[in-house]
Amino acid sequence: MLKQKSAEKNDYPALIALWERSVIATHHFLSEADRNKLKKEIPSYFPFVKLLLWFNEEELVGFSGTNDNHLEMLFIDPNHFRQGYGGQILQYLTMKQSVDSVDVNKDNPQATAFYLKNGFSIISESPTDGQNRAYPILHLRKAQ
Repeated sequence: MLKQKSAEKNDYPALIALWERSVIATHHFLSEADRNKLKKEIPSYFPFVKLLLWFNEEELVGFSGTNDNHLEMLFIDPNHFRQGYGGQILQYLTMKQSVDSVDVNKDNPQATAFYLKNGFSIISESPTDGQNRAYPILHLRKAQ
């Protein structure tokens, strides 16, 4: 079972490094320029979410950020893909924090499949991301 702890500002460099490894492995549609811009933006979002670090023993396997009932971010270290950690984290967040919505890049079919497999449904789509970049977003909600 995974352990969690709240992130602190001194954790941010490790989270950014994990985020970048995860994005390189999964977000093939992102241009390098946009990835580098996002890498600079991401820390500015951390203070506005409930940011949790997730550990197997002492090893950081991922992090999540929620705001109210919305999952703003969930990133797993690529060394820990397909080991059930994402599902464990999502189950905790839906049961203990009442998370019932998430947005996913349409061009990230693995993430979409993950959320659909875990009880979410696509409810709408936007042609651009939250920063108005040309990356379509799927809006998903958990079935009650």
